[in-house]
Amino acid sequence: IVDTLTQAQSATSSPSETPPASPTQSFIPPPRGAVQPLPVEAGKPPPFGVNLFTGNFLKTRQDGLNPDYRVMEGDQISVHAWGSVEINEIFTVDGQGNIFIPGIGPVPVQGVRNARLSSVVQTKLQETYINSFEVYTNLVTAQPVLVYVTGAVNHPGRYAGLPSDSVLFFLDLAGGVDPALGSYRQIEVRRGGKRIARVDLYDFLLKGEIPNIQFRDGDTVLVNKRGPVVALTGDVPRDALIELTSRARKGRDLLAVLPGSAGTAGASITGFRGSQPYSATLSLADFGQSVLEDGDTVSLAGAGVSPTILVKIEGENIGSPVIGVQRGARL
Repeated sequence: IVDTLTQAQSATSSPSETPPASPTQSFIPPPRGAVQPLPVEAGKPPPFGVNLFTGNFLKTRQDGLNPDYRVMEGDQISVHAWGSVEINEIFTVDGQGNIFIPGIGPVPVQGVRNARLSSVVQTKLQETYINSFEVYTNLVTAQPVLVYVTGAVNHPGRYAGLPSDSVLFFLDLAGGVDPALGSYRQIEVRRGGKRIARVDLYDFLLKGEIPNIQFRDGDTVLVNKRGPVVALTGDVPRDALIELTSRARKGRDLLAVLPGSAGTAGASITGFRGSQPYSATLSLADFGQSVLEDGDTVSLAGAGVSPTILVKIEGENIGSPVIGVQRGARL
């Protein structure tokens, strides 16, 4: 079989093929919207959330003009005033965070929410003009930022975006979380060597919640290595690897991510405790209180049918005398 595979690979390869890029070369991401293959570990179900990053977050993005956007250096703001004063110009936020309006002077706008921009400018104008006038401002363009995406992602690198782009956008640019190594629950946004936000993608997948972060040039999105995982199979809509956290290690936490069907009556756990094989078949209530360990396999079963059976081994055997195996397993 190995010889056959080697010959097949040789037949499809060409000496003129370009060698793979070195680590110092820049990564050129695939065309936007292209669906990339999702590698998973052989013999294990895919991680929960593995289909999250397939290019969809690259198709829709923030335009930097949302009401909560905070003005930054380099942004361009159009100011229109009418009445006792007339202004129709576009101003750029300078390095000190101001826009300079002739006849008025510097107006501090850095850090001001887009929704309050008109009132801030109007307040400044009222220091000079006391008669009636109106002010309208519009954030024309937002200054792009370069953000590092690193850790357990498929294509670490530095990527361009807008300050208001979601962390999901930058993760999608980097090819998403590495399904074999990366954590979907322990993602950090770092600035100046300090963590400014923590992201748990399970909150987004299950509750639609994602931290609202305004990125700055030089920020880093760090995907930490994957935490302990449990394989959930049996009476579930789809087999999956569920990642645990220090605060969510019980059976009920597993079922909160991927619940069983209405007819689920019990669960079987196989794994190791210490260095010894472990297996248990529990009611659903008892399973909910059970503490799970990294590498466990949990199989849910409907009423009256257990997905696992206990096999007793006699004779000269250095392992456990009783082991749990999937129903239908061969010798």
